[in-house]
Amino acid sequence: MTTRPLKYPPSAVGQVIRAHRKARGLTQKQLASELGVEARTLRMYENGERTLENISDLRRIANLLEIDPVELGLAASRHHISTVAQVQEGIERAAMLISQACFIEAQSTIDTFFRNVIHHTNNNDIAFLSALAQAHCVAGQTHAITRRTREAEYILIHFQKMAQIAEAINDLGLLSVAYAYQADIKRRRGEKAQAIHLLEQLAESIPPANIPARGLNALLLSRAYASNEDYTSFEREIGRAEELAHTHLTPNPPFLFFSLGFVYEECVAIYARMGKHEKSQKYLQLAQQFLPSNNLCNMLLTIDRAEMMICCGDILQAMPLLIEVAHLAQMYSHQHLIERLYRLQYYLDDQSLLMRQASRNLGELLHGSGEY
Repeated sequence: MTTRPLKYPPSAVGQVIRAHRKARGLTQKQLASELGVEARTLRMYENGERTLENISDLRRIANLLEIDPVELGLAASRHHISTVAQVQEGIERAAMLISQACFIEAQSTIDTFFRNVIHHTNNNDIAFLSALAQAHCVAGQTHAITRRTREAEYILIHFQKMAQIAEAINDLGLLSVAYAYQADIKRRRGEKAQAIHLLEQLAESIPPANIPARGLNALLLSRAYASNEDYTSFEREIGRAEELAHTHLTPNPPFLFFSLGFVYEECVAIYARMGKHEKSQKYLQLAQQFLPSNNLCNMLLTIDRAEMMICCGDILQAMPLLIEVAHLAQMYSHQHLIERLYRLQYYLDDQSLLMRQASRNLGELLHGSGEY
């Protein structure tokens, strides 16, 4: 590896890293986790106690913090992206980081990717535009993980751009995926009726041969029905999603989160909330069987298992799992998962209030009887 002398002393580099880390709202633990070093090592870098001279590490830090490498004493660099192969490489890189739960780095990678894309308005290369639409899809999915619901506009903008490109090249499959993901973000934002209406319209317009797009739409529509407590419609749509997933067992492109494993994973918590605990357990086992073994899926299965236990009343056994997934979600900045944990906390608070009220009522009855 070639190295170049730094323009600034290590202490100044550390101060720049600290300032930008804080500006991004990252803890030392979060950034250290993304870099694959211990938090104390990063702290030593920031304090100037240890010299950080590895050029690739410095560039990676600059990418994670979304800053100009020049600020870390490196020569300026810009990697122009103008071919289909380069776009596909960026998509696969971001998708791989997501599966590894390196969400902060995935977001920085995809954001840097779009800063480097050279896209001329007169570019009529359909293959390039199609790849670019897929890249926007991955960007939207990444921001859906790392952004809070109140920041939904940062998520939606990528799915909207995906839709614009798909419409321009007349790709109905990509267009339906873009609209389906937009609807899912609207559901997350509380616009349930609007999300359901959009997904129901899409279900009628997606080409029959496009099984992945139809399956994704059915999966997201079932989720929207469940959030609206329309469980009859949920079971109908999740059954349709499962049927479509069975007929399409070939691997999907990295921008499409639809498979048997994801269908089964969706069922675990929803059936638990419905009080159908045996079904929830069944789908947990199926999800474990069909989902890939990676950090992202492991986090999802852990919180699913915890929620299933809570709904069964097995709160004590669920707590270690909740603590584990809360630690991971905070460390990796999985904001969507953190919001789900807050909802579980609210549920536990409600159950606690109900139990206290029941205890109080029983106590008043017993004390009022005067038998003791």
